[in-house]
Amino acid sequence: RAELARRRARSGRIGFALFRRLCQTRGLACLAKLPVDPLAFDLEQPRLVWLWRGEFLDAQGTWSGRAGQLLKPRGLDWIVLQDLVVQDGAPRRLLGQRIAQDGFPALRVAAGDVEYEDEARPRLTEKGSEVVRTFRATKGELALAFPTQDGVRALVAGQPAGAHRLAQGQTLEVVYQW
Repeated sequence: RAELARRRARSGRIGFALFRRLCQTRGLACLAKLPVDPLAFDLEQPRLVWLWRGEFLDAQGTWSGRAGQLLKPRGLDWIVLQDLVVQDGAPRRLLGQRIAQDGFPALRVAAGDVEYEDEARPRLTEKGSEVVRTFRATKGELALAFPTQDGVRALVAGQPAGAHRLAQGQTLEVVYQW
């Protein structure tokens, strides 16, 4: 396991199962090779959960011991995202994941009869960093509703994200700023 972690760190990405207060026992945290922000997904209820700036996670409890430990980001500026509504609240299930060439995962998710991909990656701008999240409708028409949340802005084309419907094959880019 340690060698796998070293190889992933050298390749610019780190992903692992972790124990957290927010997502039961299955999560995936991602760290870019560039000096941009980490993020974390809940894999039980497939969704983006955490965004933060600064240091990554201490994964020692994941690699040693039987029960793991509760983790939180080492960075000081972190937020817990309110969950968006998919397909009017239909339960979601993880179908799998695809790893992009840059090492970031695209979660493959089903909600009712609809399937979609959800991927996120940090990006540097002249104002600092932000996270860009891309949704792709892969089967059926996807309905998304983004909540408003203190301390974070979810934007589509510079406007509050709100509600969107995507036909099969369409994508939506949402930018998170905090």
